[in-house]
Amino acid sequence: MEWLRRLYPKAVAYLRWWLDYRRDADGWIVYACSWESGQDVSSRFGPQQTGGTIIQHVRPVDLQASVAPSAEILFEAALSCTHASSPIFQRERHVYAGLPKVPQFAVW
Repeated sequence: MEWLRRLYPKAVAYLRWWLDYRRDADGWIVYACSWESGQDVSSRFGPQQTGGTIIQHVRPVDLQASVAPSAEILFEAALSCTHASSPIFQRERHVYAGLPKVPQFAVW
């Protein structure tokens, strides 16, 4: 569990950054521009001049779907290591739980 104790604060900081700096006024997680998604100038985000074009009006379902399980995993990790008293992401895991889930890959 030592690896979890070392990784946990970094994972919390990463998810906290998205929640603090990439939510729109309605609470949806957004990319600032398409290069943040790794899909530079993708038509998925509408017309763009460059990968740096502002796309904060788009609410990508895959980004929303990754927040709830991420919050759930970190909440459970807190219970498994020295951060057990921390209720971090308790609210987020419920708020985002109703959003579409990341699809599971079928066994081929």
